[in-house]
Amino acid sequence: MIHSFARFDSEALFRSQVVPRSKLVHGRQPITADTALRIGLYFRMEPRYWMNVQAEYDMRVASHDDSA
Repeated sequence: MIHSFARFDSEALFRSQVVPRSKLVHGRQPITADTALRIGLYFRMEPRYWMNVQAEYDMRVASHDDSA
C-alpha cells in the first residue's frame, strides 16, 4: 500500500497506468511482486525496495493488532 510518506510522484505513476490507482490507494491491496516490478521499472529503482515497503507496513499492522 502506498501512503503519503512515500517520496515519489504517485500521480505520475497512476497517470501512466503502470499500476491502477485502485490497486494501491487506501490499503485495499498490498504491493505484490508484480506490482513491485512495475513500479521499480517505472522509477528505475530496485523492486525489492517496494517489497520491503510492503513488509514494513505489514509488520507495523501486525504489531498494532497484537497490542490491541
